[in-house]
Amino acid sequence: MTNPADIQDIARRAAILVADAEAKGVTLRINPEPLLPLAMGNTKHVIETWAARHPPTPLQAAGPMWKMPVIGKREFAENPANMRDGCTVRIPGEDEL
Repeated sequence: MTNPADIQDIARRAAILVADAEAKGVTLRINPEPLLPLAMGNTKHVIETWAARHPPTPLQAAGPMWKMPVIGKREFAENPANMRDGCTVRIPGEDEL
């Protein structure tokens, strides 16, 4: 079993790597790709990097200016499922909203 301290250490180092890539104008992607035979855990990590389309501005390099509002579970549950953030609503005869 993996040590929880190791998990936190990897997460911390990954955050540092992402911040360094953003500051240098590089886009970074790490994806797990399945290997054969298909089984849980039979994957390898593929790392891709490429130049960002636009170099980051000083404000972007400083981090986000706002955060998503936090709502409670009850408030989230009160909204109909098709009206929650990130959902696609289909209206007959119209495009997706």
